[in-house]
Amino acid sequence: MKNPYGHNNAGEIVFVDDVERGLACECVCPLCRKPFRACQGEKNEHYFAHQDASECEFSYRASLLQMVVEFLESGELEIPSVIARYTNEAEVIKDGETVRFDRIEQVGDINTPELHCHLGERNWVLKPVFDRKGIHHLDGAYLTLDLTQFSNPYTNRPDQNLKPALKQNNLLKWKNYPGLAEREQELREKHSSKRFVPHHRQPSFRRSANAKPKPAASRAFSSFQEESLPCKFCKNVIEPRDIFMTNKSEGFCVCRACNKERGGAIHT
Repeated sequence: MKNPYGHNNAGEIVFVDDVERGLACECVCPLCRKPFRACQGEKNEHYFAHQDASECEFSYRASLLQMVVEFLESGELEIPSVIARYTNEAEVIKDGETVRFDRIEQVGDINTPELHCHLGERNWVLKPVFDRKGIHHLDGAYLTLDLTQFSNPYTNRPDQNLKPALKQNNLLKWKNYPGLAEREQELREKHSSKRFVPHHRQPSFRRSANAKPKPAASRAFSSFQEESLPCKFCKNVIEPRDIFMTNKSEGFCVCRACNKERGGAIHT
């Protein structure tokens, strides 16, 4: 990746457009310390290149890491709370805090760097995450620092936007905090032990001893399906399932078909 950041004579990180063109920039590579030349052409994006035409694959990463260290040495960092979560339930294990460190120690190479941050006898380990490929996990409790939004320095310049982003603790996430996994497992078991009645099962009800029986339907208007009867209109003998209403005292019925033909307006 092209690197638009270099070190000037004062050891400060500078953007390529803020220096003189070519070797007059008097900058060096932040990783290998070899001389840089500022490439400021008309067609391509401006960048720094090594004077001897060599390349450092992680030159920009070294620049970004130094910006993080400079912020940690001079500013305050919001350490997030440790929270056990499962579904909609959350439990705070340790409250967050604002910290200004005494000393920052960089451990490891540029591929897997660690930042050991000290405040008196207390210390925190920060693991910068530059991309999602080959994330190296550590033993013990540590904080990941998500820097993936700065993977392209031309679309999101870290010299302008890194400090505001670091002042928000949403870039930090706890890993391997003691007791966190165990508490989340307890929350998971708590929810799995709850019993739910399936929605398709309907609860059964028993009739109360004091409940009154439903009144019998009127014999004149009920489908009195005990025997076949002749229809008053079509004169056909109607089976019980096809009877609309009966008048057993007079020995006739009205079938459903005749009632339908008359618009359902048959009355006794």
